[in-house]
Formats: sequence, structure tokens, C-alpha cells
Amino acid sequence: MENTQKQGRPLGFYVCSLAFTFERFAFYSAKWLLAVFVVASFADGGLGLTPADGAKMSANLVAFTYLAPLFGSVISDRYIGARYLVPVGMVLMGAGYLVGANATSALMVNMMIILVSIGTGLFKPQTNAITGRLFKDKEQLDGAFSIQYSFVNVGSFIGTTIIGVLTLSMGYSFSFTVCAIVMFVAAVGFIFGWRYLGEAGKRPFKYDEDEEQTDVIEETKEEKKPLTTVEKKRIGAIVLVSFFSVIFWVFWYLAYMPVYYYWGGDAGLADWTIGNFTVPTAWFDSLNALTCIILGPVLAKLWLKLSRRPQGDLSMFKKTSLGMITLGISYVI
Repeated sequence: MENTQKQGRPLGFYVCSLAFTFERFAFYSAKWLLAVFVVASFADGGLGLTPADGAKMSANLVAFTYLAPLFGSVISDRYIGARYLVPVGMVLMGAGYLVGANATSALMVNMMIILVSIGTGLFKPQTNAITGRLFKDKEQLDGAFSIQYSFVNVGSFIGTTIIGVLTLSMGYSFSFTVCAIVMFVAAVGFIFGWRYLGEAGKRPFKYDEDEEQTDVIEETKEEKKPLTTVEKKRIGAIVLVSFFSVIFWVFWYLAYMPVYYYWGGDAGLADWTIGNFTVPTAWFDSLNALTCIILGPVLAKLWLKLSRRPQGDLSMFKKTSLGMITLGISYVI
């Protein structure tokens, strides 16, 4: 029985993974919608603002949805069980997209950003934390999170592909509304999936941590020792890689702006037509997700193969460098 449990994945894992699929469907679609809606003319159903305004609002959406989980984590750690915060976060995100569907000013767009950011803060870290507690065999976690990342990209791909086409025919308001409905349906689905989560996320995580540490209280009372040279180097490596990761993601997100505002949209400095069909600029986002879906397993096998060499896998510094070099080449192109 133990071997069977180790090989299989609990149903709760798929509940969390599907929640990510729906959430990323809506988020990546809305990220594109926001950027193009803000600069579209009034006649086309937009706000008629400048590309600079659109870029700043898009940047705010991305920035605050990455920042908010820090605060959401504190809530689930100390005050409320994570599973209860997830559907609340989904509903708030859905409400934000409804505000976007009815937005007639920059103020309403900013209200959407605030609601979506708070909702993401309640949703994102909790779902990851619940997933981590569903596996008794912690060696399964690397594979589990890799698969969950595939669910993320599937949601992004389906969302931006569909919403890109819908917007051409139905307009911005309809597409924002679709994103909202997807989040409301996902919230209900997650609540029905609670039964498969066992005890994970029922209580604030601090209580679980306290129980796990009951048997090692004496060890924690040992005299604190200064960091060794090796430990200091490891901390320095984390800080250094994090710094270069910031640079990478700054330029990675900047790559979307010329697609939306320079080559596509009203500027029309690139031919986006295939026959009688105009390819939505949202499909640039779809291509990113599709590439991750296809290359994710390929690169995973490559890293595994390299790790079996006498010299081992490439270091995280080399992988980060390769990523930055590839991004630089793309800008040259």
C-alpha cells in the first residue's frame, strides 16, 4: 500500500493544479486585455489613453500580483486556513475582472488592479502551500511542482488563444466578463474539491509547524552558532542569482510592449494577417505558454541527463546566464 501511495498523486493535487489552470487562464488573458484596452480608441471600445499609460498599468498589475502573495502568506500562516482563502481570492479576482468589463476610466482600471492583486495574494501562495502538504514523500515534490507548472501554462495558452479571438468579434467588455465567469466557476469547483485535500490547509500553518516541531524542541534550544564560510557563500549565491533574476524578468516583460504597441495595434508596423484572418497580439502570449509546455519536459530530461555526468548538471549561475543570453539575442532579432 505504501509503494502505491508513493507512486500515485493524491486527487487533491489535481484540485490545486486545475485551480491554477483556471486562474492563469483569466490572469494572462486579462493582462493582455488591460494593455490593449487602455490604448484602444473610444470608437473601438477602449479608453483612448497613451501606450505609456497602458504600459504602466500593465506593469502595476504584474508587480502587485507578485507582491501581494507576501501578505497573503502571513494570513494563512497565522490566522486563517489556506483552503478557505483560495476561493475568496478567486472571487475577488473575478470581481476585479468585472470592474474591468465595465471600466470607463483609468480609476476603474486601477480598481481592477487592486482587486486582482489582493485576490492573487490570497490565492497563489495558499495553493502552492497546500500542494506541498499533500505529499508524504517529499521526494515527489519536484516532479509534482513541475507538473503543476504545466497546468499553469496550459491555462495561459488556452486563455490567451481563446480570448484573443473573442475580443476581435465580441469586444473588450465581453472578454473581461468571460475571465470573471471563469474565476467564479473555479471558486465553486475548488470548494467542491475540499474533500480531496484531507487536513491540508484547514488550520493556519503555524499550528501544523508547532506540532511537527514538538519532538525537536530540545534541539532548537541549542546554542546558536555563527554561519560557516560555506553557508555564507550559499546565501551570497542566492542573493546574486536573485539580483540577476530581477534583471531578466524586467526585460522579459518589456518584450511584450513593442508587440502590443509597436508592431501590432493601431501602429500596425508588422503584418498580422494570414489570409483574411488577423492574428490577435494575444497569441504572442499564447506562444510563450506553448513553448513552455513543449520545452518544459525536454529541458527537464536534458538537466537529468547532464546531472548524470561526472561533472554533474549545469550550475544555477550557468543556467541563469544562458537564459539572459537567449533573451539578449531575441532583442537583437
